[in-house]
Amino acid sequence: MMRPLVSIITPCYNSERFIERYLECLLRQTYHNVQLIIVNDGSKDRTEDIVYGYKARLENTGITLTYQYQNNLGLGGAINTGLKLVEGEFFTWCDSDNLLTDDYIEVKVAYFLEHPEAQIVRCDGYNVLDSAVDKPISRMSDGLKNRFETKLFLNCLTCKEFYFGCTMLRTSAFEEVNPQREIYQSREGQNWQIMLPMLYHYEAHYIDKPMFFFVIREDSISHAAAHKGADAMIKQNSACEETEAIVIKAMHVPEEKEYLDIIYKQYSMIRFWIADQYGKLNILEEEYGKMSQNGWLTDEVKKTYNRWMNPLWRIGHKLRGRKQ
Repeated sequence: MMRPLVSIITPCYNSERFIERYLECLLRQTYHNVQLIIVNDGSKDRTEDIVYGYKARLENTGITLTYQYQNNLGLGGAINTGLKLVEGEFFTWCDSDNLLTDDYIEVKVAYFLEHPEAQIVRCDGYNVLDSAVDKPISRMSDGLKNRFETKLFLNCLTCKEFYFGCTMLRTSAFEEVNPQREIYQSREGQNWQIMLPMLYHYEAHYIDKPMFFFVIREDSISHAAAHKGADAMIKQNSACEETEAIVIKAMHVPEEKEYLDIIYKQYSMIRFWIADQYGKLNILEEEYGKMSQNGWLTDEVKKTYNRWMNPLWRIGHKLRGRKQ
């Protein structure tokens, strides 16, 4: 009996430093009926040469390579391209700097076959440093109150008690909620675009086993924004807000206004605290105005805002900053 085909979408951008490590982890998979979809999102390095150098080895193990080059569109654009190329009964997506355990695909497929009602299967994973991928520093489930929760739409919407890694989907279920396999080609938030519609309609099953390595890189998109300071962090934050709002509007659900309010409130709050941390008074006042108008103010926000409105406190803040 033929084992089900599994598709893996992998976006790449200037990935020559770690793409070999990723491809080697796929070669070690105990499950081999796999379609590997590499979307090269405008790389200017040796990513393409390295991928093609692995083509024969991949196919000798039963992994079919589907390779697509495109001009740089960002992660959302790369995933959007990859979704159109999925041929498998199940699919997952993994960035080229992350890693899977050797049994990741086999265990997930076995779960789907044993649980035909399952449309979403998640698992635990490890957080590791780029310099020591074999030495986990924590588990993704650390601190989660109930990692076995199956109704995760609101958790995903607010990123509370939730992480994106380690998910495999039944392709037919994804097509039910997204017949065109089309997502907004943003540079932020591709995980929300795939997961929010799925989690709204289906329960998420969970395997309590770490089978994914999330590699923490200092030059990754999320870390780069933090290093560039407040403006970059706020820009990234606003891009995620826009993406989530677009997804909710495209879902055409009766709770649309409620969900949009949740999105706008949480991102306004995040920008307020970034502004507080970096002393961005104009942003602080703008976000406070939004929260005041919409009834989102908390006592802590009011206290912080009033402190910034005190000219003597602002002078003291500047002096303290110069001494540091």
